[in-house]
Amino acid sequence: IGEQKVDDLSITEQILVYDAEGKLTKAHNLKVGDKVRIELTVKCGKNMEYITLNDQRGACFEPVDKVSTYDYQHGCCMYREIKDFATNIFIPYLSKGTYVLNYDCYVTNSGSFGIGIATIQCQYAPQFVAHSAGNSVIVK
Repeated sequence: IGEQKVDDLSITEQILVYDAEGKLTKAHNLKVGDKVRIELTVKCGKNMEYITLNDQRGACFEPVDKVSTYDYQHGCCMYREIKDFATNIFIPYLSKGTYVLNYDCYVTNSGSFGIGIATIQCQYAPQFVAHSAGNSVIVK
């Protein structure tokens, strides 16, 4: 088994909030009732098959879409599974390139919350794995 290059697979997570006009801006001051977009940027350095992505949501976020479904975003076909604490994404084939995957949530609770990491991994070559940084948000 060879070593994984840093550029073979990577993932970053960003939280954006919808303003009053429906435009997305960086999330700074969240409040209960805000609609946010969780944006996952995946960089894939080679063609891969059977990729799983697990994004652990903060306890203050409730997904807008409650039903698991097939989806197509930015050239990526996937199955998105909604769980109580995470969103799982299953991708049958991922070509070399950069993909931005997203889903929307509502802010439901006030307080300080830890946002879990997002993990992406190739199931048939598990040495190809990447994690996003953890984060935290404060909701007023």
